[in-house]
Amino acid sequence: MEGSELESNGLLSYGRLQANGFLDADSLYINVQNPDKVKFWYTVLAGKKVIDEGVATQLNYARPYKHTGTLTLIVNYVWAGRSQYTSQNIVYADKRLNIEVKQPLTVFPGQQAEIEVEVKDTKGKPVANADVTAYGITKKFEYFTMPAVPYLGKIPQRPRQLNRLFNKELTTTGALKLNWQHWGQSMGLDTITYYQFTHPENTWQIAEPTPDSVTQIAPFIVKNGDIVPVHVLFIDDVPLYFSQAQSVQRYSFKVKPGPHFLRFRTADQTIWLENVIAESRKKLILSINADTLINKKAVFKKMPDTLQTHEAEQMNSYMIAVLPTFGNHMATFSQGDNIFLINNEENRSYNRYYNANPQVLIGPLYSNNVDLDVKESFTRRFLKEPGYSYEFQSDLLKQKSLPTKYPFKTNLKLLPGNSDYTQYVLTHKEVDTLWQKFKDVKAQQLSYNYYRYSQNSYGLSIKNAGLPDGHYAHIRSIIISKKMRPISYAYFRVTKQTWVILRPVVIACIIY
Repeated sequence: MEGSELESNGLLSYGRLQANGFLDADSLYINVQNPDKVKFWYTVLAGKKVIDEGVATQLNYARPYKHTGTLTLIVNYVWAGRSQYTSQNIVYADKRLNIEVKQPLTVFPGQQAEIEVEVKDTKGKPVANADVTAYGITKKFEYFTMPAVPYLGKIPQRPRQLNRLFNKELTTTGALKLNWQHWGQSMGLDTITYYQFTHPENTWQIAEPTPDSVTQIAPFIVKNGDIVPVHVLFIDDVPLYFSQAQSVQRYSFKVKPGPHFLRFRTADQTIWLENVIAESRKKLILSINADTLINKKAVFKKMPDTLQTHEAEQMNSYMIAVLPTFGNHMATFSQGDNIFLINNEENRSYNRYYNANPQVLIGPLYSNNVDLDVKESFTRRFLKEPGYSYEFQSDLLKQKSLPTKYPFKTNLKLLPGNSDYTQYVLTHKEVDTLWQKFKDVKAQQLSYNYYRYSQNSYGLSIKNAGLPDGHYAHIRSIIISKKMRPISYAYFRVTKQTWVILRPVVIACIIY
């Protein structure tokens, strides 16, 4: 919770600690009310000059001071483990009037009383020809508020408000940035694989066996111990990764065994690294230090945080926008072993969070021919063209010009990247596994009743409550058996309600 200021007649407060300052012609008055008696640090500044400071739990003092400008009072303290503050600009108002009233302690109804009103200026001298308005109220006016009297004198220009004197606030967890130079060797962190990955001098790499024997590379950019988001990756001048693509993206890329040339585009750099050796049937995890003062192995070029025109045009030629009109079916766009998976929970969540546009950005597609496979529905080969959105049906391909120049953002500054170094290349075999899991998740519990339909027949009523997106779950099979011997085996889609007519003494088993 940040410190806040509540201005009311020169009083500022935050919580139960209140600080008030006042200036007259020759004195400064400061009062801090602190019923919780927490320790606080106070500072009084005239511009950038500190004229008074100290530490206390209570404060009520006056000191001689002649100043016609504005002072700033700042009170810092710690509450509930976090730094808080109150602050006030103390303005010397030379036309302010001091009013002193002399009156009886009580006045009864009908009683006449003398009331003396004395009006003085800030120097304590009587004010001639002052207009005085006096009024009286009884206790019946419980919620009466005194009228505000405007100040008609000239107010000095207030200085820029100083909120706090703390240089920076610690996080609530107490976490601090790791000082690698201090702790790297002294604590032996430089012998731990993860810290070797995040703090390479030039580059660092490790090769590990892959579960599917696919040779692959997972290259990362790091700086000061953090993984820097990579937005575009080329391997051997072939685009393999674009951070804004909305298909399921595994940050590991199939390559041939041998040397490779890598090019990265981050939010502020283009980085080249050559002669990266990939071992056969292994995954190479590689980290490259983005600090140009340390890394002498890679080549760096400083770049703006927005894609330049030629960069945006190049990426646009590799990307397509697709309307996900595949219902409850998973779909893949592929070029050989290069697979882009959409319409499962992983990329649906991404689209909801990062992009309200219903289109899904697919790519990079480095050649023109693309194969579409909508699981258990239809397949199609088509020719990609940039600048269009695509809509696919089993008997239809519709292209529509995009309303914007590019189907992605050109500014890269705040966009996320992929920091998961545990992923492996997406394969057709894994897609089949994901599709099966997808169906299992989407299949909801169906209700069914087995009852007598007529004298010689029985009926099975299956009801499907439906899914949140308006589609219905798949029933994979219905097995009908008599005396434990299957007599019927069928696949079909269950809509809102399906009826199956059965013969007597029949058992129905539903698998979904």
